[in-house]
Amino acid sequence: MKLILSLLTLSILYCANTVNAISGQVTYYNDVGYGACGTAIDANTQFLAAVPPAYWTTANPNLDPVCGKQVKLTYNGNSITLPVRDKCPGCPTNNIDISAPAFTQLVGSLGPGRVSVTWEFLGGSSSGGTTGTVSTTTGGSGTCPRTATVSAGQGCYDVWVSNCNNAWDENQFYAANPGVSCTALQVGQKLCCGGTSSSSSTTGSASCSRKGTVDAGQGCYDVWVSKCNNAWNENQFYAANPGVVCTDLQVGQQLCCN
Repeated sequence: MKLILSLLTLSILYCANTVNAISGQVTYYNDVGYGACGTAIDANTQFLAAVPPAYWTTANPNLDPVCGKQVKLTYNGNSITLPVRDKCPGCPTNNIDISAPAFTQLVGSLGPGRVSVTWEFLGGSSSGGTTGTVSTTTGGSGTCPRTATVSAGQGCYDVWVSNCNNAWDENQFYAANPGVSCTALQVGQKLCCGGTSSSSSTTGSASCSRKGTVDAGQGCYDVWVSKCNNAWNENQFYAANPGVVCTDLQVGQQLCCN
């Protein structure tokens, strides 16, 4: 009777947590071998999760209904969905362990080792694999004035400079895109470009008295010397045009000649 009541209690606990998000911590591991679900795992390369003992309800863990369930973890605006393939013996009820590549994709690196997350069971089943499903909330707020879409092969720098036409500034990028994992961008993902674009005139002051317009094939030197009729002086150029990216000028862009 005690065994039946114990199993019933655990079943109720399990069912309750399939609905409500759990606040806890996530760690990572890199074991290779067989997981508690009885299947071969490689936590160095596969995307998978190991859940606490409290969610296991059968004597034979290989047959436990928790195996193959999916869990969704959310950290700092990023979410990842993983299959349950293993048990985390040392995890309290509200914590969870995930494979090393999954941790990297969710958090950005293995460096922190442990971070606070919310997580929940989603139901359904999955055999696991080498990728996880990630969605990223971008922008410092829900009203980002300019966004850019990630193309194949692009990283955060590429999108910020080439697509957004901004001079690279790590602090500005992360202020506009808090929580973005630059090592796990997805094709089609949108990043916030911030409030203004450097493809328009970038001037040293609000009252630039002379401007030169970029023509096809021209660089900063060409505009400064040919259009502005100035002797080339790098310090003077960037003082008049702070933040301009000379390798990414746009035809029609105006530069300050002051």
